[in-house]
Amino acid sequence: CIVLAKNYFDNISIDLIYGIPGMTNERWIANIEKALAFGVPHISSYALTVEPKTALKSFIEKGLIPPVDDELAEVHFHILVRKLEAAGFINYEISNFGKPGYFSRNNTAYWQGKKYLGIGPSAHSYDGVRRGWNVNNNTKYLKAISQNELPMEVEVLSKTDRYNEYIMTGLRTIWGVSLERIKEEFGGEFHSYLLQQSGKKIEDGLLYVEKEHLFVSSTRNLLYAGATKNVIKRLRLHELGMASVFTKKYHIKYLIYFEEFEEIGEAFKREKQIKNWHKDWKWNLIKEMNPELLDLRHRF
Repeated sequence: CIVLAKNYFDNISIDLIYGIPGMTNERWIANIEKALAFGVPHISSYALTVEPKTALKSFIEKGLIPPVDDELAEVHFHILVRKLEAAGFINYEISNFGKPGYFSRNNTAYWQGKKYLGIGPSAHSYDGVRRGWNVNNNTKYLKAISQNELPMEVEVLSKTDRYNEYIMTGLRTIWGVSLERIKEEFGGEFHSYLLQQSGKKIEDGLLYVEKEHLFVSSTRNLLYAGATKNVIKRLRLHELGMASVFTKKYHIKYLIYFEEFEEIGEAFKREKQIKNWHKDWKWNLIKEMNPELLDLRHRF
């Protein structure tokens, strides 16, 4: 199918999975070389994760296949980086590699905190402060639209939430975290906090600063969780919008370090910030991004 697609498109991406139990380094290298042979300009690659209620989870629990080996995944990752960079790819985000001019604009918008509009079942939207997601049921989605309703839920992100998300996504990319943006968007308290907490990580070689941007050291990408420990702003109990970091809806899998896990967990249960989405917000976002799309409202 990739060969056929190349007859019509020159901008094609391939996804690869590494860290598969039983996969030797030789077989992994063969997979990478096969992907490169297609001549595609973009490759995304992710470590295998075991999700609940899946066949893989069941097979592992029954002992039919071995569990995922984190050390194997790390070895595969370093092989991946070496092979793709040698082929002219840029590792512009920890899981994404692109030839110059072929970085994913869609995903880059997420990582840089830009606004986006999602249309259709399960689609997500973000206006810079609030994030919403459409119902994931086709029938319910169509019924709501036919009744001129937007079947969405929303969470409102506090300043702490937005800071944490910017740190976590920014450090995953070649663009890093702009210290100037931290100061302008979040204020002096957050700027000072970041400088103070990142100092030891810089000394340990996990992070470095260049041209007023904070980066993860390229040779230690897989130590990302350790690099961000304590750089993430701890939450006060009335600032619990960090639910966004833990929900599967955003496929964000980071380690957040809290001193009191039980206390935080109970606070999440008591003060969860997920609310019903107000339909007018989405139309305001549509109007801001593209006024012509406002005509869609009158078609439902």
